[in-house]
Amino acid sequence: MSRSQLRTEPRGLLEVRLHIDAAYENELNDWYDSEHVPELLGIPGVLSATRYTEVTDGRKMHRAFYELANAEVISSKEFGRQLTQRTPWTRRMYSLYDNEHRIRNAYSLMDTKGRSSPFDGQRLYCFKTDVAPEMEGEFNKSYDEELFEALAAVDGCVGARRFVVFEGQQKYMALYGLTDLEVVHSKPWLAAANTARRVAIRAHLQHASKCYCELLRPTVRK
Repeated sequence: MSRSQLRTEPRGLLEVRLHIDAAYENELNDWYDSEHVPELLGIPGVLSATRYTEVTDGRKMHRAFYELANAEVISSKEFGRQLTQRTPWTRRMYSLYDNEHRIRNAYSLMDTKGRSSPFDGQRLYCFKTDVAPEMEGEFNKSYDEELFEALAAVDGCVGARRFVVFEGQQKYMALYGLTDLEVVHSKPWLAAANTARRVAIRAHLQHASKCYCELLRPTVRK
């Protein structure tokens, strides 16, 4: 059996987004590369790490995604120990974060489509939303019956995953790995995203947000 066949399939995801002053960006990347990511990958159930940058409201943001065996990993003693027993360097980096714009969310996997992981793309499109309770069933059915597979099949989308929140903000998140951000403006993508069914659902979305990320560090696995 190959090593890839033995690999645990991720059923959970941890997302961290932060802003830091540009003067400390090089140190932030050094810390992630040489200490923080290896430390997290040493925790049972943390399977991989992928890092991106994005620009939101004129502010450069750093976004990291950690694949988990399941979302409950963040409740484990080993994970909690990493949060409470911080190294001096970790304490320094945490003190430099702009906490007003920092988020940490954990998710459970709902569905996956496409030929590969969304983290295999050079770009990542992230869509998050809450849904009015009376439309939630139809919202999920539309993903299951038409939208998710149609978007994942658009040329330039390498893979897609859909999640429900375990801990954090906005109940649903969809990630699409892309070869180029122009994919989301292509005719096939817009046609799939703007069916009459989807337009009707859109009026019932709450706190919807989207971001476009560029790969900063490719996926590192255990």
